[in-house]
Amino acid sequence: MFFLSSPVLYAESKLIDKTISGTVVDDATGQPIPGVNVIIKGTKKGAVTDFDGNFTIVAPDNATTLVVSYIGYSTKDVAIVVGENLTIRLSEDASKLDEVVITALGVAKSKERVSYAAQTLRTEDINQSRVGDISQQLSGQVAGLSILTASGSAVSSSRIVLRGESSLDLNKNQPLIVIDGVLISNNYIGIGSNPTSSDLPIDYGNSLNDLNPDDYASVTVLKGPKAAALYGERGSNGALIITTKSGKNTKGLGVSYKTGVAFDVVNRFWDEQNQYGGGGPLNGEQNQFRYGWGGNFGPEFNGQLISQAVPHDLNPDPTPFLNKADREGFFNTGFSLNNNLAVSFGEKNAWGRVSLGRLSKEGIVPNTEYKRNNVGIRLGANLNEKLSIDLSANYVYSNSDNLTDVGYGSGGLMYSMLWVMKNYSLEDYKDYWLPNQPNQYPNNYFLTWGTNPYLIVNENLNAFKHNRMFGNVKTNYKFNDNFSAFVRVGMDTYGDRRQSRRPAQRAFRQGLYREQDIYLQELNADVLATYTKDLSDKFSLEVNAGASTFRQIISNKIAQTNDLALPGIYSLGNAADMLAITQVDTERKLNSVYGTAELSYDDKLYFDVTARNDWSSTLPVGNQSFFYPSVGLSAVISKMTELPDFISYLKLRTGYALTGNSTRPGVINNSYNLGVTPGSVTNGTTFTDQNLQNEKTEAIEFGIDLRLLDSRLNFDIDYYNYTTTDQILTAPISQSTGLSSRRFNAGEIKSSGIEMILAAKPIVSENFNWKSTFNFARSRSEVVSLADGIETVIIANGPSGATIQARPGGRMGDIYGRGFERDPQGNIILEEIGGLMRPKVGNEIKKIGNYNRDWTLGMTNNFNYKNFNLNIFLDYRNGGDFYSLTGSELYRSGSITETLPYRTEDFVPDGVVANGSGGFTPNTQTTTGYDWYRSYWDKNNTEANTYDSTFLMLREISLGVDLKPYFENLPVEKIKLSLFGRNLATWTKDNFVRHFNPQVSSFTGSSFVPGFEIGQLPGAATYGLNLNVSF
Repeated sequence: MFFLSSPVLYAESKLIDKTISGTVVDDATGQPIPGVNVIIKGTKKGAVTDFDGNFTIVAPDNATTLVVSYIGYSTKDVAIVVGENLTIRLSEDASKLDEVVITALGVAKSKERVSYAAQTLRTEDINQSRVGDISQQLSGQVAGLSILTASGSAVSSSRIVLRGESSLDLNKNQPLIVIDGVLISNNYIGIGSNPTSSDLPIDYGNSLNDLNPDDYASVTVLKGPKAAALYGERGSNGALIITTKSGKNTKGLGVSYKTGVAFDVVNRFWDEQNQYGGGGPLNGEQNQFRYGWGGNFGPEFNGQLISQAVPHDLNPDPTPFLNKADREGFFNTGFSLNNNLAVSFGEKNAWGRVSLGRLSKEGIVPNTEYKRNNVGIRLGANLNEKLSIDLSANYVYSNSDNLTDVGYGSGGLMYSMLWVMKNYSLEDYKDYWLPNQPNQYPNNYFLTWGTNPYLIVNENLNAFKHNRMFGNVKTNYKFNDNFSAFVRVGMDTYGDRRQSRRPAQRAFRQGLYREQDIYLQELNADVLATYTKDLSDKFSLEVNAGASTFRQIISNKIAQTNDLALPGIYSLGNAADMLAITQVDTERKLNSVYGTAELSYDDKLYFDVTARNDWSSTLPVGNQSFFYPSVGLSAVISKMTELPDFISYLKLRTGYALTGNSTRPGVINNSYNLGVTPGSVTNGTTFTDQNLQNEKTEAIEFGIDLRLLDSRLNFDIDYYNYTTTDQILTAPISQSTGLSSRRFNAGEIKSSGIEMILAAKPIVSENFNWKSTFNFARSRSEVVSLADGIETVIIANGPSGATIQARPGGRMGDIYGRGFERDPQGNIILEEIGGLMRPKVGNEIKKIGNYNRDWTLGMTNNFNYKNFNLNIFLDYRNGGDFYSLTGSELYRSGSITETLPYRTEDFVPDGVVANGSGGFTPNTQTTTGYDWYRSYWDKNNTEANTYDSTFLMLREISLGVDLKPYFENLPVEKIKLSLFGRNLATWTKDNFVRHFNPQVSSFTGSSFVPGFEIGQLPGAATYGLNLNVSF
C-alpha cells in the first residue's frame, strides 16, 4: 500500500511519453471508490484515486499494464489504453480485508509489515444472525479466542480469554476492547455473594452487551502481548479492535435499514423421568408418597388414588396419582426484535454516519426482558490539505424490568424447579398468594421449604437502568509529506441504577429491597507523532512517538433492607431494620510514553521495535514505573527468492515482548474498614507488601503465512510461549498476627500454544463459489512455582468444597475437591451404613480435572450460488471438565432418566470392601437405588459430579438471498433477506452432559468463574430472519 499526498507517486528523470487517466468504481454498485492504489506494473510509479474515484498517471512509453488494488477488493491487472478514459471495476473480496491490520493505537498497517498474529473479520461475515451480542458471534471464529457466555437469560455477560490464562487473578485475563480508539474494559461489576446462597448473583451484562454490531465495519483480534504492547498493561492479554462504519466511502447520501426477528426455543434441558412422582422411602418401604418431601422417588404413575396433601390442605380427598408437572414447559419461547437505521453521507472533504438501533428481547424465563437503544455518530472532515478531524460518539440506554438471578440457592428459580414433585401441576399454583394474604409468608405452594416458581419470576424482580456514553475526538495534522501527528481525547462513562425486591418467602421472611448505584468514568488522552522517510531506493523508516494519560473513577453504592415494615412497599424508607449500606469509591491513574521504529528493506523485510513506560497509581510509589519493550521481524520470502509455482506467498515472522499488569486500586493500602456500628472501624484482614510490583510477562512467538495455488489454499500458523512472573498472590498467614492473609509478589506461570488457520477455496467459478475456513488452537498454562512455603493458591471457590487451585507442576484451571477412596487397583471402596452399601468419600483434597480445553476447532463453510449464500458453522471443543451441582441434585431428587433403574428392587453395587486383613474383596451386599443415587452423587463428592465437557455444536446456519435482481425497478441499492438458526444441535462426549449446555460457568459476586455448573438455565436454539435494505 502506498500513502502519499500527491496523485503522482514517482517520476523518473527521463522523458514521459504518455498520460493515463480513468475512474475506479465498485463492480456491484457502480459507485466510485476513493483511495485506490493504481500502480504501473513492475514499478512504484502510480497514483491514488481522488474522492470521485478518478486518477491520472504519467507513464514511460514502455508501460503496458496497471495494477489496481484496494482494501477488501480483488487486485486487478488492467491493460493501458492511451487516449481513453478507463473505467476500472473492482469486485469485493472478503479475503483481501486482512491485507491491512488495525494495530495498536488505531494505526493501520499492511499485514506484510506486522510481526505478530492478528486476525481480522468483517462484520458482514460474523453478524449475519444479528443476535445483538458480538461476543456470541465471535465464539469459535478466531483461533485462540475463548468466549464463555452465560446462557438462558435475556442478557448475558461474557468472559473472553486470548491464548489461555497467564494471571492467577481470574479477572485479569481478559483482553482489552477498543472501539474507534476508545479503550473499554469488559470487567463486570456485580451484585450478590455466591451462587449457592439466598443472596444469588444477578447477571446484568457487561460492556460487550452495550455495543451495536450493526455499526461495526470490522473486528481485528490482536493476539498476545507483542500485538498490544503499545497499550501497556491494559493490553497485556491482547486486544479486540473494533472499527465502526464511517460513511467515508459513501458518495452523496445513503440510507440503510435493517430489521430482524428471532425466537429462542429451549433445546437443552434435563432429560426427565416421567414414571414416578413425589416422595421416597417411608417406614421401610420404597416409592411412597410423602407430603412436603420434594424430589421424585415416590409411587409410579398408574392413576391410583392417593391423598396428595399440601400445606394448606393436609387431608384432601384422594385423587389420581398422575404426571402433571411440565418443568420444561414452564419456560417461554423467547422473542427479540432488532432494528437499525443508518444514514451516511460523503462529500469531497467531509463524511459521516448516524445510526439508530433498537434491540428488544423477551427471555425464555417468564417475565424477563431486556431493551437496548443505541445512537452512533461518526463524523470526519479534511479541513484543509493538512488538517483533518474525526469524531466518534455513542450513546446507549438499556434497561430491564426483570432479569433472573443466577445460581442454585433458596429463592432461586432453578433450585425450586429441580425439587418440583411431578404429581403436582405448576399451573395450579399460578396464584402464588394464599387467599387474602398477598405479600405474606407462607405462600401458596405444595412445599413449605420451597418457593413457588411463579412467585420467583413475577415478584423476585431485578430491574436496572443503564446510561452510557463513549467516544473520542481525533485531530490529525500533516506537517509535510514525511511528518504528521494526531491528538485524541476519549471518554467512556456510564451510570447504572439497579433495584432488587423480594416479597416475604422462605428465604426472605420479612421481604427484601436493595438499591445499587454504579458510576464509572474513564478518560483517555493520547498524542502520537509519525515520521516516515525513504532512506534510499531500498530502505525506508517509520518512527512513532507518543504519550497518553488515563484516569478511571468507579463508585459502587449498595443500600439494603432485610425487613420491610409494610409488605409489598419496596422503598428504603420502608425499612424496619437498620439499612445495610456499603460504598466503594476508587480512582486510578496511568500515565505513559511510548515509541516505535520500523525499518523496511525493499518491501520484503521489516524490523520493528517498540518501547513503552507506564506509571501506575495502583502500585507503591517506588514501583509505579515499569517498562515494556518489544522487537519483531517480518520477512516476505516469496519476494526474496523464486519459489515453486504452487507457492503464491510465503512470509515468516517472529516477535518478542515484555508486558505487565499492576493491580486494583486500593490494594496497596493497609487500611481500616468501617464497622457496622456508626463511627467504628475494624482492622483489615489482608496485609499488602509495601514493595509490591507489577506482574511481568515475557512473550515470544513465531508465525508463518503460506498461500498456495494462487491463494486458493492459505495457512496461517503461530506458536507462542509466555512466562509470567511476580504474580500478585494472596496467601493465608497465622491468625496470631491479627490478620488472615498476605498479598505479595511470587510465582511463575508458563503458557504456550499453537494456532492454525486454514482457508481454502475448493470451488471458484462464475456462478458458484465454496470457501472453507478452519480455526484450530491448543493452549496450556502451567504453574511453575508459587512461593517458598506455599503449596497451593485457591483461585476460586466453588460449591461444596470444590475449588480452582494453582499448584506447582499443575495447570491453570485445575479443579480440586474430595473424591472416592479406592483400593490399589483403583476400585471404589464401599462401606455399610444402616444396612446399605455406600461409596467411601475421602477427606483428601485432590485434583479432579481441569476446566480448560485441550484444543478447539471452528469450521466454517460458505457457499455462494448466483445471488444465494449459505453459511454453515461448526464449533468443536475438546476436553475441559466441570463440576455440576445441579447434576448432583438431579440424581438425588430422582428427576432424570438415569435414576429409573433399581426403584423397585435392590441391587449389588460395583466396588470392593475391606476384608479385615488389610486387603479388599469384591462387594456382594445390596443397596437400594434411592440410597445409592443420593450417596454416590453426594454434592460433596467432587469427583462423582465432574464431567468431560467435550462437544460439537452446530453453531449457526444462515441462508441469504440478494433480492436486488428481482426488484431492479425499485429505487434501492441493496435488498437482502436472510434466515438463520443458532445453537441448533449439540453432541457431547459424556452422555450425562446432554442435560446441560456444555459451555459452563458461574458467577460469584463480580467474578466470572469457569468450571462450575450451578443452577444453569436451559439452553436454547435461536431461529430468525433479517431484512437489509439500502438506498
